[in-house]
Amino acid sequence: MKKFYFGVSYLLISLVTNNVQASISETDQIAFFQAGFKVQSLSALENQYKSNFTQKLTDFYSDSEEYKNISVIVEYPKAPSKTEANYAPPRSKIEGSEDLVPLDTIVMSRYKDLQGPSQTSELTAILNSWVEKGFSCHALLPAKGGIVFWVDPTLYKGQMAGEWNAHSLEVLTGTPSTQQLLPSQITSLSSVRDFINGQGEKIKYLISHGEARGSKENGTITNIDEVRKELGLSGDNKKYEQTPLPS
Repeated sequence: MKKFYFGVSYLLISLVTNNVQASISETDQIAFFQAGFKVQSLSALENQYKSNFTQKLTDFYSDSEEYKNISVIVEYPKAPSKTEANYAPPRSKIEGSEDLVPLDTIVMSRYKDLQGPSQTSELTAILNSWVEKGFSCHALLPAKGGIVFWVDPTLYKGQMAGEWNAHSLEVLTGTPSTQQLLPSQITSLSSVRDFINGQGEKIKYLISHGEARGSKENGTITNIDEVRKELGLSGDNKKYEQTPLPS
């Protein structure tokens, strides 16, 4: 039985290696693979899947320590009733103008990223659910490290924050059971903020999905105030207070 299990595990890892060559943990690579997502490290995109977006990322990160930690979703499944435009609609324009509505807020949603050999991440389930609903985000920050960009925030809206989609940079974070961002994720979030500010935006606010959409305990990030303080961002535009976790 152990030999059979080892064989299946080896086959799965081999398949993942061929479809996910990213600067993220093996656990996260498997989660993306199982959801049908193809993820590549930015450094591996020199000769394939090159786009204006990956060029912008390369221009910004190539001389940075973060360069080796950047990955990009290059392919993902779509629900039968949906097209690319459902997941990545063009950013809104200011009424009566050709100028885009500025991005001023980061909205963070989260999923459980459980630790230990017998515990698994919710990432695959979240991605499957989002694909079915037509949801997307601009970047993902797994708890085990790395930054995974999805929808180009310079051109397209994310689709997970409702009324906030028009002016928010949308980030999905993996959190431990304490539902807090880890120090490495705060550094990564700062890097994502710096990237979009480097494209001419000016992020002023940081709020959780619970503060943006009232999504109860599941939308709570317990150290959101500390993260805001560290990044020099405000939460003054939130619509809801976070729901405290059960004691």
